[in-house]
Amino acid sequence: MTFHHTAHSQARQRLRSITQEQMEDVVLTGQRKMLTTQRGEHGGILRKHWKIVEDRKLLVIAETKGENCYILTEYHE
Repeated sequence: MTFHHTAHSQARQRLRSITQEQMEDVVLTGQRKMLTTQRGEHGGILRKHWKIVEDRKLLVIAETKGENCYILTEYHE
């Protein structure tokens, strides 16, 4: 899978001390839920992905289309 990080995601990543590797791992191996039936900006499906990372729940909102994944934002819950 090819990952693309939006400018918003990159800014939030720095503020929240989350690495790109952590975000990509959550998308690849975490649980997921479809957010809407509407397509995203890139024509893909919007999903919320989550996984426990370092004793905290890390959530990643991403749009997937084929082998491309556009990470939109990420945060801890």
